[in-house]
Amino acid sequence: MAAASAPAPRVGRGLELAEIVRTHGTAYRQTHPLARAQRRALHAIATCRTAALGGHRDTCDTCGAVQISYNSCRNRHCPKCQTLAKERWLHARRAELLPVEYFHLVFTLPHTLTPLAQGNSNDRLLSLDDGIVRFRWKDYTDGNRLKVMALDAAEFLRRFLLHVVPDGFVRIRHFGLLANRTRHAKLARCRELLAPSPVPAVPLRESLPALMLRLTGLDIARCVVCQQGPLRRTEILAPTPDPPRLVALLNTS
Repeated sequence: MAAASAPAPRVGRGLELAEIVRTHGTAYRQTHPLARAQRRALHAIATCRTAALGGHRDTCDTCGAVQISYNSCRNRHCPKCQTLAKERWLHARRAELLPVEYFHLVFTLPHTLTPLAQGNSNDRLLSLDDGIVRFRWKDYTDGNRLKVMALDAAEFLRRFLLHVVPDGFVRIRHFGLLANRTRHAKLARCRELLAPSPVPAVPLRESLPALMLRLTGLDIARCVVCQQGPLRRTEILAPTPDPPRLVALLNTS
């Protein structure tokens, strides 16, 4: 029986966290105790935008080109899913700003909390080669210089999983004027007292095509082949029974 060959090195902007999880996730789970939220995060990231979650087939009305799109996992820890969620959150927060000066408070974390600040995301990943992950990081103790760190895949996943919060945990809590239960009433009263500042319109939730067009300039409702015809949904794709396997390939030759 032929021996399994080592996976080809992955280098460049195309490298994603999902590839690291798919390649080394199973081995990590077998050797490290994980909380329920951490197991769910690894599974969600590995299957995000793959046939395992199902999707849909779109057809161009002009040239007949077919485009298949797979569903997102929508896990709060998935870097591919959180970009749009982050933009929608920021859009909503901007609408709450009052016409006053704001102060940005910066403080230093105790050294005991340093591991919690060691995050990694797709835009910082450089390569995955022979079980070693290389990524950019900013050294705040050296004039904010960008440097490259190399970590074993298991250590990289361990650091990433430090950021996975338990189910129901809220990352940001608002108090005072922005407390959730009284936010709208108190902000409205503040604007009355700060009159004659106009009351901003309540922001409408942008559709996904509108949000993508604003952020990237890409019209995802238009055919990527002819760049003219609109895409029409022609088929819903059910999830496949077998999600992508999280297997660490080993070179046994």
